[in-house]
Amino acid sequence: MNIWTATENFILVIDNKSFSKAAAKKYASVSTISKQINYLEDTLKTQLLIRSTRQLTLTDAGRRYYEESKRLHEKFNTLLNSIGEDQERVDGQLNITAPVPFGEAILVQILPRFQEQYPELNINLSLTNDYIDILQNNIDVAIRVGHIDEKMYQSYLLTEKPIGLFAAPYFLRNNVINTIQDLRSAPCLTHQDFRPPNLWRLKKENIQVTPLLSINSIKGLINAATHGLGIIYLSEYLVKDQITSGELVPILKSHWEKPKPIYAVHARSEFTSKKITAFIEFIKTIKF
Repeated sequence: MNIWTATENFILVIDNKSFSKAAAKKYASVSTISKQINYLEDTLKTQLLIRSTRQLTLTDAGRRYYEESKRLHEKFNTLLNSIGEDQERVDGQLNITAPVPFGEAILVQILPRFQEQYPELNINLSLTNDYIDILQNNIDVAIRVGHIDEKMYQSYLLTEKPIGLFAAPYFLRNNVINTIQDLRSAPCLTHQDFRPPNLWRLKKENIQVTPLLSINSIKGLINAATHGLGIIYLSEYLVKDQITSGELVPILKSHWEKPKPIYAVHARSEFTSKKITAFIEFIKTIKF
């Protein structure tokens, strides 16, 4: 027995003015309800009810206990309901973190559509190529690229995309790139924030390049490549528009590593807030 359950049964008995009616509503026996009231009185060391065959009469202590405990019980139920409703509402602040390239190329373009669906939701987007612990930094959803082995997180596979080599047709007409070794002397363009910035990972060999241009902007890097300045090493989804338009073409594709998975992850919890669920369901519909 516990005092909370006993108090709930006490309130039920008084509200129904009957042990038998209270027992019927709890699908319990009259003796079970009676034992609960006895336990409550023993715990409080005071008599709460005067029982007779015809009626139940509250003592002064019983009346005070009934009025205060019922008020607290109703307040507690209101709190439970409001917390449950909060879980169902898509509002408040949604904290998202993602790698800089993914955030700039994908998230900043699709988030306006998401916010149109949920206008009461505010979004805090943190773009960084550094690893961020989502539990310690109060992050709701993180975008992770590559293999993840985090049992405390719930993950959703969004897509798998390779990291590859790309150059402009104009560049390739003036530069012969037939083998991996040709990359060592070719004009290469790199991003300063990638770690390590000048190491290009291929299927059988990693190539250390000497960049003609090193820049800290994805857009700047892609623009330089489309204008024929050199070769870039980027995730394919970042240059899909340029590939479609013919401004860039993939090169040495047989030497690329396997596609890398991209996940959306959040902390494991028995109860996931509606705002997190809404964003996960939304981003899963996006075609990268």
